[in-house]
Amino acid sequence: MGRLSLHRARIHATAFLLDAASFAVAFSLSWHAERAHGAGFEILGYLGAASAFAYAVLTPIAGVWSDRFGAERVYRTALVAYILSLSIPLASGSLAALFAMSAAGGAILAFFWPPLWHRLSRLAPGPALGPSVGVFNVAWCLGIVAGPIAAARAYDARGFRAAIVAGAAFAVAGLAILGARFPEPSDPPRPDPIPLADPRRARTFLAIGRVANFTGYFVVADLARLFPRFASHYSIPVVTAAELVAVIYAAQAVAFVILRFFRRWHYSLGTLVATQGIAAAALAAMPFVRSTGAVAAIFAVAGATAGLAYYSSIYYSLALRVEEGRLSGLHEAILGMGACLGPLLGGWIGAATRLPYVPFAFPAVVLAGTVAVEVAIFRARHGRNVSVAACSFRESPRPAGR
Repeated sequence: MGRLSLHRARIHATAFLLDAASFAVAFSLSWHAERAHGAGFEILGYLGAASAFAYAVLTPIAGVWSDRFGAERVYRTALVAYILSLSIPLASGSLAALFAMSAAGGAILAFFWPPLWHRLSRLAPGPALGPSVGVFNVAWCLGIVAGPIAAARAYDARGFRAAIVAGAAFAVAGLAILGARFPEPSDPPRPDPIPLADPRRARTFLAIGRVANFTGYFVVADLARLFPRFASHYSIPVVTAAELVAVIYAAQAVAFVILRFFRRWHYSLGTLVATQGIAAAALAAMPFVRSTGAVAAIFAVAGATAGLAYYSSIYYSLALRVEEGRLSGLHEAILGMGACLGPLLGGWIGAATRLPYVPFAFPAVVLAGTVAVEVAIFRARHGRNVSVAACSFRESPRPAGR
């Protein structure tokens, strides 16, 4: 394995472990808030929003810092700080401690993910970017699948603090990988932008990808953060609830695998709109489901749609090869704001209606509105008479010898 490949593998492994850690902790906080403190939809919404808001506000700063001070220094410091912050819920399981950990975790992880993206983009010159982003996406997404399941099993067997320790174990393993000494790769030449048929449309699709990314994480955060209340209403046990939440991210991981090997989705609004439309129809069916299998199927569609939106946003950001740290920070900030507003608004609606399925059907309306916004962005920039099917373009062929 070459040095560049070795360093990319370190980043992929750490991405898996850190998302396993952070989502194990997030699931534990939500579940414990509902079971130990009787938190309803509104409180669970605030709990999820506290983490996502801190993350969204600070990620642009983290992206700029990784450009200025070096990505490795920033993300290693953030990882140590995250492990130390887990002393908060280990010391106390009070509702105030749960909120403090949620906010602190979001704030600290804001300084982990954009610098890690920045580092990955520099270790994946030229055509290596697309495949490397694909592996990275699958790695962190599988971490989200593994983390809540491990935490739920620990919670079921030993209680809340055991679940937090399970998350901490993932984080410590990530630190061990990043702290190990490997031969440094020789600095590759600064990558050229990926050749595009029309750079102006590339920036249009970057804007569209950001809108889709916001909505994608609005939806999945709403589903994941508020699901403990739904599970309690229908007497779904903790391990089953964690497995249903994991379905969202398992489907996202499958989408990442598929997208890694195909390019026809690049700069294709028709693909994005069709996928979002299917997800909206699936979520609109939530009031009528009566089985965990049906919930799993709906969650899988929502997760796959969020996967396409996320991949589109980060790919279009890094493909420009300009200020990767700042652009990846903005990508994560937009994601964070979606993840903040999803559980927040869903929690308010759930508390107001007192119907357990409403917060999970509400995102269908948001997805439908997103489709309208995306089409409007394209037509505003490239002509109002363009059909959705025509709203696409392909990368131009690479010059011979590259």
